[in-house]
Parts: sequence; C-alpha cells; structure tokens
Amino acid sequence: MKTHLKLALSILIILLAVTNCDEKKDNETNPADPNPTSDNPFAGAKVVATVDGFNGAEAIAIAPNTTFNGTLYVGDAANLSIYHVLDTGVPILQKKISLTTVNDLYVNHSNPHLLFTACGGHGLYIYDISAGVYNFNPQSKAFIPGGFYKDITVYQNRLYIASQLSRGVRMYNVASPESPFLQTSIDEAANSNAVAISGNGELVVADYNGKIKFFDISNPNSVTSTTQPKVSLLVSGYLKAAAGNYGRVCISSENGIYIISPIGNAQQNPQIQSSMAIPSYIEDVEILYKSSPQEKYYAFLAAGNRDFMIVDITDVKNPKILKEIALDGTAYAITLMGGYAYVAADTHIHIIKYE
Repeated sequence: MKTHLKLALSILIILLAVTNCDEKKDNETNPADPNPTSDNPFAGAKVVATVDGFNGAEAIAIAPNTTFNGTLYVGDAANLSIYHVLDTGVPILQKKISLTTVNDLYVNHSNPHLLFTACGGHGLYIYDISAGVYNFNPQSKAFIPGGFYKDITVYQNRLYIASQLSRGVRMYNVASPESPFLQTSIDEAANSNAVAISGNGELVVADYNGKIKFFDISNPNSVTSTTQPKVSLLVSGYLKAAAGNYGRVCISSENGIYIISPIGNAQQNPQIQSSMAIPSYIEDVEILYKSSPQEKYYAFLAAGNRDFMIVDITDVKNPKILKEIALDGTAYAITLMGGYAYVAADTHIHIIKYE
C-alpha cells in the first residue's frame, strides 16, 4: 500500500513539474502582461489573424474611408499588395502591383486620397487611392526617380523623404501630385533614415549616425538647403524610425527607444527625457494618444526579433512596457487603425486587436 502511495505521489509531482515548465515556456514566448497593473488597457491584446506569402515585407500603411472599414497596403521586395480590411480586422487580398524593394508606405489619415511609395534606389511612386474604385485599384499619378529613399512623411503639401548615402532629406512640392517638383534638400550631407512631423511645423530627422534633428518647417517656402536645425541631439547607436504627435516624439534605434519632449512649439527646445534599452533592432514605431478618461501616450513597436511591444510613454521620465506578443518572423513595420495594429514581419502580416 505504501509502495502504491509513493508511486502515485511521484507521478503527481512529475505532472506538476511538466505543467509548470509548459506554463513558463508559454509566458516567455508570448507573455500575457509583463507589467500587470490595473491601468493597463492592453492586457488582453492578441493576434486575431495572420496573412502569409510575402517576400520580405517591411512596409505597411492603412487608409480609412467611408465605404469600407479600411484598405491595407503592404510592400515587400517584389510587390505592393492591396487588401480590403473587414470589420473584424481581417484583410482580404484584392490586387498586387509589381514594385521593387518597397521600403516605406505613407497615407495621410486626415486626407487619405494619396499613397506615397518609397522604393529605395528604384524611386518613389505617388498613387491616387481616392474612396471608391481607387481604394483597391491605385492609379499612378507620378514617379520620382532615384534617391535611395527610405522613409516618408507629408506636411502642408510638402513631401519629405529621408534619403540615404549622404543625401539628407528631399522636400518635394506635391500640391499637384501628378507633377511634383523638388523644392529643396535639407541636411544634404547626412545619412537620413527616418522622418516624422512632431507637431505644428516641426520636422524630425533621424540618421544612422545617432543624430536627431528638429527643423522648423512651419513656413515651407522659407526652407532652403542652408536651413539649420533649431535643435540637434546626439545619442549612441543607429537610429531606425521616428514618430511624433500630441506632445511626444519616440525614436527607435538598434538597441531601444528614446522619448523626447516638449515638441510642437517654435519656442520650445526638445530634449531627450528618457531611454529604454531593448535588446533588439526596433525597426518601426507608432504613437497612440488617448485623451479620455485621462491623457495617455503609448508607443507601439515593431521590435525586430522581439516582435510586438506596447510601451507606456505618458511619464516621459519613466516609460513602461505594458505588452509583448511573440510573432512569426521579424517585425519590421507597424501601422494602427480602429483598435487594430498591423505588423509586417518578413513573410507574414499579423493583425493584433489591442482594444
């Protein structure tokens, strides 16, 4: 009897040990909530769909419209893929356009009728994606050749392109998108890698050499090749991406992120308020601002081999990781809309419902 009891206890201990190991593995692979607090609105964030079949997807953008929930654009080494996004967040393929090395895609959500497509040394394409038939069938408006174009942003009918190999930032007038023209180049000797609009007339430029520069572009007609940054900051490591809005700038790098404020006012001098070390190339970042029930700021990261992360940057001095989700592939680009995050990761696109 004692022998049987000992055997039963031994089996129970082994089962408990195996269960604990499995739980630990699941938590390390896809932790549910690395910072469990009562004010974490993203504790339940989860992957709701995955689309595969891409050839090194590293560019993504989504266009809101009144006819559909949204139109998703994905760029990889060989194609621009267009998807109809259902109310569930799930994308349905509509069309593919052959393009080479799509590095970045940009849609202005406040005026979503144009898609800007940067293809590195293969130039930049401007497409009409006006609501209706052009959502799923973009019509070519213009082509801007050459330039090793890496990142794009638009402000007041001006297109700003981060151009690598010591080419700085090129500013195109796109008031007539079918006939854009080069107005000037900024910071021409820099290896620019990322651009963003941080506030009312501030252009943020991040380069490979660890420099973060703020330019006053509130009057774009006064910007010339000799325009100097109003603020220039220096950090360590290659800089990968920039996002700015609503009082915060977040810069991603080869080893973490930097939080910068104040922004958005010509009288203010932006300063690095804090940094967060993350052992991965942080390839892309988007900032989500919430005004209710209280002001909150969140950085959503395409965090390379750390995949998907959400960081609370409300307290600029003390950023906190709220959520991590492990994904197939390496996360290169991210875009947000309607409570969903869309992450481009090599051969996959992952759709994450975060609220």
